[in-house]
Amino acid sequence: MSATATRAPVRMHRLTVENFMRLQAVDVRMDDRGNLVQITGWNDQGKSSFLDAIQAALGGTAACPEKPIRNGQSRASVTIDLGDLIVERRWSEGRSSLTVRSQDGAKYPTPQAILDELVGRLTFDPIAFQKMRPKDQAETLRSLAGLDFSDLDSRRSDLYQQRTLVNRDLKSAEARLAAFPVDPYPPAGPVSVQGLAAEYRMAAAFIKESDALRHKAAQINREVLVADAKVEALRLKLQEATSDRDRLAAAAQEADLIAGNRVDPDLASLEKALGDAEATNKRVEANRQRASVCGEVEGLRERAEDLTARIEAVDGERAGRLAEARFPVEGLDLDTASDTVLFRGIPLSQASQSQRLRVSLAIASALNPTLRLVLVRDTPMLDPTTMQALESWADEQDIQILLERVADPEEGIGIVIEDGRIKGENPF
Repeated sequence: MSATATRAPVRMHRLTVENFMRLQAVDVRMDDRGNLVQITGWNDQGKSSFLDAIQAALGGTAACPEKPIRNGQSRASVTIDLGDLIVERRWSEGRSSLTVRSQDGAKYPTPQAILDELVGRLTFDPIAFQKMRPKDQAETLRSLAGLDFSDLDSRRSDLYQQRTLVNRDLKSAEARLAAFPVDPYPPAGPVSVQGLAAEYRMAAAFIKESDALRHKAAQINREVLVADAKVEALRLKLQEATSDRDRLAAAAQEADLIAGNRVDPDLASLEKALGDAEATNKRVEANRQRASVCGEVEGLRERAEDLTARIEAVDGERAGRLAEARFPVEGLDLDTASDTVLFRGIPLSQASQSQRLRVSLAIASALNPTLRLVLVRDTPMLDPTTMQALESWADEQDIQILLERVADPEEGIGIVIEDGRIKGENPF
């Protein structure tokens, strides 16, 4: 048989379960139970196993539990009547089998392929979805729409960490840059202190030599005075003394000429230049360091801007994928900035409870276009308004909702599961 033709919507008409998880024996017809069917009873009686049996029979190997067979038993089976098709999955120790046949008994050669055409996303729980945190709703919707941002998230995270490190270095460099005062008139270059010191030593030696010459001239002048006294006192030796005096006078004149022609350098200005040289060199070094940090700051700014641009490119690619995505309900969208689900332009979390419920139910319906079945698990006490909304929506959409919740078996609400059976029934 071929399963390529588009099938009309189908419903579950009958469910038969034997020794599956906590269930012992269940055989229930669904046609006369309405569209909203509650699976009730106390905890650990088999309510969840009722829904798990449906999912395991239809969803393939991945949907089967690790231990499908009830404790103490060696075999288990689930049979579902979908009208035109009968689905039967069996388990024995270490083995499982699947059969899909038509009402006249003809078997399909590729049974799971037939079911894959029918089954949408039975794992989607509309009640749980509307109560999720916004970020979890967004993640679920991305999964339903087939949006995979893992590569973009990884790239963005890596770029974001790189930019964080660069910005940290940038702030450090800017702080160091701020510590340098701006020199309005920076020197052209450092001054050679060694050269100035050599010049100072030469000038000091020159002055010392000049002082010696001056001292010598003064001494000769004193000797001239002594000679004059001798001339006065020793008239007898006048000629000799006069000769000596002329010689000494000539020498004194020569010494005076030499000493008079010498100009002493300005030691004070040289001392000042030595003092200024150290300050100038400090300014030169400070300006050199400031220029180095300026270059570092500019380089870091360029890197940060480049990383920001690359992050924006990743965000743009994400937005492009999001724009091309097809969501299961018209009006649904994702806000990538806040990672929240939007409905008609506003966050779904800000919609009314009834709106959130209807959106969740609409998603469930869109995910199961052929098999008109929605499984709602582990539901706490629902208020009458919500229950009425669920029932109305199920009738409007002509879709079956199987809703699991805890209730006193004595109330007799819906299908009551007690010790793995439908209360009061023993079909086998």
